[in-house]
Amino acid sequence: MKEMEKAAAGFLYDANFDAEVVGQRNAAKDILFEFNHTPPRQAEKRKELLQSLLGQVGNGVIIEAPFHCDYGFNIEIGANSFLNVNCVILDGAKVAIGSNVFIAPAVGIHTAGHPLDSERRDQGLE
Repeated sequence: MKEMEKAAAGFLYDANFDAEVVGQRNAAKDILFEFNHTPPRQAEKRKELLQSLLGQVGNGVIIEAPFHCDYGFNIEIGANSFLNVNCVILDGAKVAIGSNVFIAPAVGIHTAGHPLDSERRDQGLE
C-alpha cells in the first residue's frame, strides 16, 4: 500500500522519507509559493494556480494569501466559498469543504497527527 493510501485509510504513513510523498509535497509548495506571491489583481492566474493544486475548486472560490497546505490534491472546495488569510490545511487525508462556506482568518484544518509514543514518532510516522 502506498503511503498516501495508508494516510487515506487512517494508518500511519511515512511523510518525511518516502520519495513519492516528499515529491508531492514539494510540488504543492512550489505552486503555493507562486500563489502566495501573485498579486490579488491577477485573479485569473490565482484561479489557475488553485485549480492546478487542489483536487476540486468550485466556481467563485476565493482564497486569500497566504494559504498553506501539504499536498493540495486531497482538498475539495465547493462553489462560492471563501478562505480568509493564513488558512492552513494539512491534507494527509481528504478535506471536503462545501459550497457557500466562509472560513475565518488563521484557521487550521489538520488531518495529520504524530504518534504519542516516542519510538513510532522517532520513525517519522504520521
